[in-house]
Amino acid sequence: YLPFLGVALSERCDSAVESTEKLLPSAQAIFFYYLYSRQDRIYLSDAVKDLQYSAMSVSRAAKQLVQTGLFEECKEGVQKLLIARYERKEMYKRMRPLLIDPVKRRIYIGLDKLSGQHCLAGFSAMAHYSMLNAPALISYAADVGEKLTGAATLANAAEQAEIEIWKYDPAVLARDHVVDPLSLIMTLQENADERTEEAIEEILEKFWEE
Repeated sequence: YLPFLGVALSERCDSAVESTEKLLPSAQAIFFYYLYSRQDRIYLSDAVKDLQYSAMSVSRAAKQLVQTGLFEECKEGVQKLLIARYERKEMYKRMRPLLIDPVKRRIYIGLDKLSGQHCLAGFSAMAHYSMLNAPALISYAADVGEKLTGAATLANAAEQAEIEIWKYDPAVLARDHVVDPLSLIMTLQENADERTEEAIEEILEKFWEE
């Protein structure tokens, strides 16, 4: 019966990405953390420390990443870690159908109420990473845990800023106060026009070449 069992397990593993639900926000943050590390593994203790999640949240996210079939969970002594089954670019390609838009909602606040602590986001960040021109309306990202209030609609682009409320903290993966490029792509791809699509491809090409 073992050969038959082996076939069954193989088929289940190959279909795991298709059957898994969209990633949890914490699982996506950890997956991008893995891609930025340029290593073939993630130590869960490092994810707890660097991403500022609880051990329980990281454990739950790691379980979901293993369920995709793209990671294997192992131990080194007392250390738990995830090891990628493919190289980074292939991992991204296979995981992409499960990735989520990190933006929960958008609000608009007066420029005079900005704290200066938030990361550039949206097309403001896209202009930083690509050849696109910066928009008139500046965009920032904030964590869903922040207590921010603002208008649901834009009244004046010259006097207001757009604040994206994210499902995971944009600051933990940010680069020089700009949201990380992989998360940025997920915020823009759903309604991307041709120029935005070209900018996304430009960003990805640079990323894989780094």
